[in-house]
Amino acid sequence: MDNWFLLNFACLWFPKCGTTHIASMLMQHPDIYIPKQKELNGFTFKHSLGWEWEPLILKNWYEYYTNFFKNTKPWQIKGDFSVHYVDTRSIDMLKEYYPNLKVLVFIRNPVEKLISNYNFAKHYKKYINSATLLHAISDYPHLIDNTRYYKTIKHALNLFGKENVYVWVLERFVKNPEKEMSLILDFLDVDQQFKFQWLNSKTNAAKKVKYIGLHKIVSEIAILPWKLLNFFKLRRLKHYLVMTSICRKFFWWIKKIKHWNVMPLKKETLTKKEKKIIYRKYFMKDVEKTSNLLSINLEKIRNIKN
Repeated sequence: MDNWFLLNFACLWFPKCGTTHIASMLMQHPDIYIPKQKELNGFTFKHSLGWEWEPLILKNWYEYYTNFFKNTKPWQIKGDFSVHYVDTRSIDMLKEYYPNLKVLVFIRNPVEKLISNYNFAKHYKKYINSATLLHAISDYPHLIDNTRYYKTIKHALNLFGKENVYVWVLERFVKNPEKEMSLILDFLDVDQQFKFQWLNSKTNAAKKVKYIGLHKIVSEIAILPWKLLNFFKLRRLKHYLVMTSICRKFFWWIKKIKHWNVMPLKKETLTKKEKKIIYRKYFMKDVEKTSNLLSINLEKIRNIKN
C-alpha cells in the first residue's frame, strides 16, 4: 500500500437511501474530495466484474483505485461512496487498510427503500420481471436482505468504534437538511459553516428506460469484452484491462447512453395496509435491534406505524 495514500472516510450505503444526493453535496465542500465516479468499489470483496480478491489482483486494483484521488489537494480529506461496502467482508478489508477510518452509514424507512429499490431494478436496471412488488419479494429475496441494516451497522461499530461511525437517516434529512449536513461535517471534522447549493433538490429520482431495445443492446455491448475474455480463457486480463484509459472511456460512453435513454417514472407503490404487513413480516425485528444498538427510536423517526 502506498504510504502517501490515506482514505479518511468511507460510506457504507444501501441502495436508494439518498447517497447520490449527499455525495453531490459533499463534493461541493472545499475541504472534501470525492471522485466524480461515485462507486469505486475498491474494497468490494467480490467485484461486479466477477472475481474475488487475490493478492496480485488487489495490488493492481489498488493502483487503479488510488488513481481516482490523484487530484486531491493537500488539505482535503478523501472519501469513498460505494454500495457494496455493506458486505461485512468489505468492512473487514477497510479496517485492515485504514484502522482509523471514519464510516458513514446511510439508511431510511425500510419499506419505502424496498419500494424504491424495486422500481429502480424493474424499470431501469431491467433485471426484475415480477408482475408486482409483492411477487418480487418472493422471486428476488435479496430485495429484503439488502434492506436489513442491523448486521452491517453492528459490524462497523464493532470494528471502528462508536466514535468513528455515523448513521444517517434519510427521514431526518428531509425534515431538516441544513442540520443533518452540519452533523455530517462535524463528524468529518471539516468546516460546518459551508453553504451548500441545491441542498433541497432531488437527485437520482425514479426513472424508466425509454427504448428497451437500445437498453438491451447497450447492456450486451458493455459485457461483451468480458464474455470474449472468458471464452478465450483470458479472464485474468480483465484485471489489467480495467486500468486502461480506453476501458474507462468505453464505460463512460456506455453510462452516457444509458442516462440518455431514460425518462421519469410513475412509481409502483403499496397500500398502507400492505406496507404495514410487509414491515411487520420482514423488517420490524431488524428495526428494533438497530434502534437498541443505536439508542434511538427509528420507528418514530421514520414514521413507521405498527
